[in-house]
Amino acid sequence: MRIFVTGATGFIGYNLVKELEKKKIKTLAFARKIENVNQKKFKYVKFISLDIYKQKKIFKIFGTPKILIHLAWEGLPNYQKNFHIKKNLPNDLAFLKRAIDNDVKQLIISGTCYEYGKQEGCLNENLKTIPYTKYAKAKDILRLKLEKIRIKKPFILQWVRIFYPFGNYQNSKSLLPSLKKAIKENKKSFGITSKSIVRDFISINIVVKFIIYLTYNKKLNGIINCCSGKPQSIFKFVNTYCKKKNSKIKIISNKYPIPDHEPLKFWGSTNKMRSLSFKL
Repeated sequence: MRIFVTGATGFIGYNLVKELEKKKIKTLAFARKIENVNQKKFKYVKFISLDIYKQKKIFKIFGTPKILIHLAWEGLPNYQKNFHIKKNLPNDLAFLKRAIDNDVKQLIISGTCYEYGKQEGCLNENLKTIPYTKYAKAKDILRLKLEKIRIKKPFILQWVRIFYPFGNYQNSKSLLPSLKKAIKENKKSFGITSKSIVRDFISINIVVKFIIYLTYNKKLNGIINCCSGKPQSIFKFVNTYCKKKNSKIKIISNKYPIPDHEPLKFWGSTNKMRSLSFKL
């Protein structure tokens, strides 16, 4: 099995290629900048510095992989910027069309829980999408266009709607890295949004193992939530981590406003994940 991974130095991408290396799966890992990658640590994964959107002959140069895992997406976490629709959407569609035209048979693409918009409660894949942010709208349009292409030229499309991953190599401004920094610096307090906000937090280790699991399961097409299925308040998530680290840092709620692009309480259904006999 030969795999291409785009966005290979990002949060999900780098954790994924490290897991692919452990499993000794031959992989080409694409990213614009790879200077910070210690390639000597990788035997089965080869990093390629390349702009996948500008290099139109990527599949002629490197060949056609059996599986393309597409994680690249520019400009996050600026969710409401127009470039998601005006730039990222056409760039991604053109790149993925090139992949399909070059007979890539299986596409695993990162979607987002934001495609559900402001719907609350347990969200399953059959729900109508009501994206609120420009980012989510672009992702949703991309998926719909790929579904239309599949009608004329069949291929496996596994659209993985990822909820709230946390773990190594995460953006330093994200919730958990910010908390870790505050604890390390012996801060007296740590501010969060409302105690009533409920999210679906999932370890990045589970996310990447599930993506790799999909490479061996070609029967399941379409949208697949990647989530824990366990609703948890941000306050509980933060408090649990503090207890684990024996930290007495004071958690201050309502320090920051509730994001206007997210619902108050939502989490994902794991029915499809479990239908593959994947162990959460």
